[in-house]
Amino acid sequence: MRSASRIACSLALAMGVSAACAPDPMGTPIGGVVTDAAPDVTHDASCVPGPKPVPMDPATLPACCSGGSAHCVPSSNVDTEFAKHLPVCAGGACVPDPFITNPSYAPKPCKSVGDAAGVCLSACIPEIAKYGTILPVDVCAEGDRCAPCISPLDQKSTGSCDLGKPSTSAACTSAPPSDAGPVSTSDGSACPHAGPPVIDPATLPACGTVVGAHCLGAALVPASQTKMLAECHGGYCVPDTFIASGGNFLPTTCRAAGDVEGRCLHEALPDVARQLSSLVQDKCTPEERCVPCFDPLTGKDTGSCYLGCDIGPREPAKLYAQCCVRAGAASPLGTCIPQELVPTSQQSNLDVDTCVAGKALCVPHEQLDKTVGPSCKATGSIGGEYAGACVSACLKFDFLSSLGIAQGTCDGLHLCAPCKNPITGASTGAPGCPP
Repeated sequence: MRSASRIACSLALAMGVSAACAPDPMGTPIGGVVTDAAPDVTHDASCVPGPKPVPMDPATLPACCSGGSAHCVPSSNVDTEFAKHLPVCAGGACVPDPFITNPSYAPKPCKSVGDAAGVCLSACIPEIAKYGTILPVDVCAEGDRCAPCISPLDQKSTGSCDLGKPSTSAACTSAPPSDAGPVSTSDGSACPHAGPPVIDPATLPACGTVVGAHCLGAALVPASQTKMLAECHGGYCVPDTFIASGGNFLPTTCRAAGDVEGRCLHEALPDVARQLSSLVQDKCTPEERCVPCFDPLTGKDTGSCYLGCDIGPREPAKLYAQCCVRAGAASPLGTCIPQELVPTSQQSNLDVDTCVAGKALCVPHEQLDKTVGPSCKATGSIGGEYAGACVSACLKFDFLSSLGIAQGTCDGLHLCAPCKNPITGASTGAPGCPP
């Protein structure tokens, strides 16, 4: 059985946008308070924050700290309050690597001076390096020190336990009403862009037969973004909405498979193209698919909801339900995958189990991970002794198939699926069997 693909990750294409305040795609907040994805963070609705930092690969950035792992991140992709605690580097701030790969990174808790509660922070942060000789290492990694949350001298917050959290202070003086239209960014452009196209996509070469995307010259695409785009002659294949808006666009909010929050992104993006079988269209255009803000299998932020003028997810991560609980297993053996993501030809081999009937089917984890079971031998009610491969006992077999399959030499959580049909001798195509 071919597995249901994992959802697209790391679509962090920012197109170089730097906005001091961006419009709220959800409209004017009720009661004057905006609640972000982090449930403990609120800020006054008198200012709608600009785009949150998006994940980046530290290896693509210049190193900037000799005493630890940190790289130089462009200022437009660093939270303004966090940046105040970081060294300045060419064009940006010297950010410890964990905060680069995951801007929502939560530092590891530890015991600081006098057993006070603290968090592990990099010595690349000047305030940590300054007191590095008196701050304990405790459970922290090499190059980190345990900084106290509360100062043992004056019992005031040190700010250490707030580093990396979204800024709660106003980044601008006022926010426009929900119908006020685009706002000005720090470079004078509007976000979302209004007016004539910054670059008319129709004046650019086509990306082969791809509809709704054109080939933008390499000189116009930031180096840090190129790995997220497909190459074309002399440049990279960029969606027209990105090109026409100069990167100041607002993706359409949609509902991804399993009723999770997502954004409409063009299939010209390689990460979207690779996941077409696990992405639905919903309200998106024919050339787009609805990419979830968080991977519903792992809860990991995909970065899809921070593109252009988007300020990020408005809902917390929502994981698909687990299923197939079996005695002897430490945890459920399957995940409830939305039925529309499972090929029709494979649905008969999957059980509903504890999933919502008509909406999801229980897919064994090893099918999702494409794990191939070991070879086995067993004796079926029909066909006698046979050779096969161990498959999950969570799979469903019709009556005739169940007569020709047994546990055999597999463990109690698997059945030995025959490699050959006991009646016809034809290959069954069971995972782990010869073709």
